[in-house]
Amino acid sequence: ETPTSKDPQVASILAELRNGGPPMQTILKLRELAEKQPQNVEAQYHLGLFSWQTGQYDKAMERLRRTIALDPKGYPDAYALLGQAYASLDSTDKAIAAIETYKTLVTDTALQHGADRFLAELRTKKNN
Repeated sequence: ETPTSKDPQVASILAELRNGGPPMQTILKLRELAEKQPQNVEAQYHLGLFSWQTGQYDKAMERLRRTIALDPKGYPDAYALLGQAYASLDSTDKAIAAIETYKTLVTDTALQHGADRFLAELRTKKNN
């Protein structure tokens, strides 16, 4: 799935990436934008996704938490990814809280059922 953005500056940078631009240079442009405009939720969110995709989970979590702070309801996937990260760090309570919030923000029943299954796993892990 190709990432898109509502923010014209972020959309332009993502288009470069989609059109075969060098990934690292493109991501650096996105990072520059995020540093110049720390309130740019789209830049923060996409940097979080890229960090996640490249296994930089600490950076991803920082960006995703920033995304949520800037727009608590606009980026449900930020909660889902944070929940997964917290679960992998054995922060089960934080993982449960993040996934419960995610579940309230998505309307797709398949996503809600997936969240329910993950919550059941987390609760089992917590109680063992």
